[in-house]
Formats: sequence, C-alpha cells, structure tokens
Amino acid sequence: LFTELIDIDFNVRTNNKTPKQQESVKRNEINGTVCLFSGGVDSVAGIISESVKNNYPTIGLYISYNQIGGVIKKERELLSSWKIPNLKDIYTLKIKRGASSVQHVRGFVFTSLGILVASALGYKNLVISEIGPVMFQPIYNILDEVTITTHPYTLEMSKRIMAILIDSSVEIKTPFDEKTKAEIVHDLLKNSPGGRKETERLLLMTHSCRRSNFANANRHCGYCLGCVIRHSAFILNGIEDENSKDYERDVWGIEKIENGGNNKYNSQIIKHTLDNLLPLLEFSRSILLMTGNNDHPIGYAKVKQFNREELFKRFSLEILSTLHKYYGEEGKGSN
Repeated sequence: LFTELIDIDFNVRTNNKTPKQQESVKRNEINGTVCLFSGGVDSVAGIISESVKNNYPTIGLYISYNQIGGVIKKERELLSSWKIPNLKDIYTLKIKRGASSVQHVRGFVFTSLGILVASALGYKNLVISEIGPVMFQPIYNILDEVTITTHPYTLEMSKRIMAILIDSSVEIKTPFDEKTKAEIVHDLLKNSPGGRKETERLLLMTHSCRRSNFANANRHCGYCLGCVIRHSAFILNGIEDENSKDYERDVWGIEKIENGGNNKYNSQIIKHTLDNLLPLLEFSRSILLMTGNNDHPIGYAKVKQFNREELFKRFSLEILSTLHKYYGEEGKGSN
C-alpha cells in the first residue's frame, strides 16, 4: 500500500547510518517525537508545544496530498528562524497518486506513515495534535457526514496494524484531545518562544480550510466548519482584526454582507454560507440549555460516549461568545 502511494526510501538514514547499522540503539527506544504536520493551527501549536516542553528531538512530518505546499514552506521558514532547540525540521512525504487516492482512508494512511517514520528513526512517540471537538466531532444536523480521520478508533486500529506489520511499539499521543482551538491559540500566544507578534504572524499563515485551492493565496473559504472554528478562535484571542479579509465569505460577519458590504453575494449564496454555522450555533445553544437526560441535541450521544461533556460545553460557550464579541461587544451589528 505505502509503496503504491508514495515515493519513499524505506532505508531511512539517521546520523548517516541506517537503523540496522545502529546496533546499540534498539527500535523505538529513543526519546524522540514525530509530529504529524498539516499546516493548520493545531499542528503548528502541537509541534511548538512538543519541542518546548520535551528535552529531546522533535520533527514535523507533512504528508503532501493537496495544494498547501507553499503554506508549509512559509511556516517551516518562520519556525526555523526562531531556533527552537529541540525542533529539528519539518519533512515532507509526497503522495504520488494525488488526493483522491487517500481521501477516504487518509486517517489510516497518515497515522501509519507517521508510525513508520518514527520506527525508522527509533523514536518512541507519534503526536497527533488535533483538538477534541474535531477528534470527537458529532453530527450537528441530520445530514452531516463526519470524517473519522483522527478519531480514537482510527488511531488505535492504525497502531495495531503497524505493530503487526513492522513490529512497531510507537506510542500515539493526542495532547489536545481535551482542548478547544481557542484554548490552544491562547496557550500558544502566551508561551510561544517566538513572542506574541511573531506567533500571530505564524497563526495567520495557517490553513484549516477544507478547500486547499485557497491555501497558496493565503485565503480561506470562510464557511466550512474548519474555517468557522478557526476564525472563532482568532476573534476570541484578539487576532481577528485584519484577518476577516482573508475569508472568501466571512460567516461571522455575515450581516455586513446582508447590508451590502459585499455586493457579489446574493441571498442564495448567503444562505449556503450559513449551512455550517447555523447548526453549530443551534448545537451550542442546546448543549448549554440542557436540563435533563432527554433534552439532548442531535449528535450528543457521541459526546457522552467519550466523556467529553465538559469539553463541548466550553466549546459551545466559545462559539456563542464569538457572536457576542463580534456583534455585541464590538458593535459591528445587531445580529
């Protein structure tokens, strides 16, 4: 499978020696970490956090299957200029058959390749820095189709399969599975070795949009769920100011559109852009107004199954707080 998907020399070299030549080092016994890197907010926060808190080598692994190579290059250059002691580099594996070849199995493919690279280097850990509301994402309306790219079941099955295939003992860590995006942005701004201004600059480079064709122009569709949550986190952390211009359709500023702020939008486009935001607002409202066991919003069973009730309460508060901050507190509208 991997040979078909990627061009890779499985004889990965470390310190100019192959793992077989490093007889004194047993497999997966080096305190090192591979961080899967996507160019989004979560992976940027994850690789910085891991590099700062651990006194051992950390590398980023970008598995290239879409159009965000330019974003990765800019982020890599900026991170390199910070000279974080334990951050070695961000490396790229290219999927040679394109996005369509992995679209429906990318969770397994990405996790397994991460384990493969960590094993080749002898590193103990693979870090997948996805936030909890995405890992455990419920359906927000009855027609939702939820991906399970970083779902705990996907990660566990990938780990088991790779243990059989290559005798891997790599541990998978998910440091943000109890965090929201606004929380990890807050923590990063507070603790980043690059300082607040440079960290804001790095965050504004990130790309969380499901439409990768916007990436290299440093733009986002603005209305997919990834954009809605990313923009909310930026607004709540005070780095929204100029960023709304980077969204093709700024759903948090939709009233500006309705009032003629951008005349290229007609009523049908406006209706379509709210397809993700409105169910999310309703879900958040329902979570916070629950009073009994039978008073659950659609999708809540999954939240409860994984004991993430408190996480989604915080997440819901953040979503509704974004409306208040954007419209009430800052007087940008009356929505």
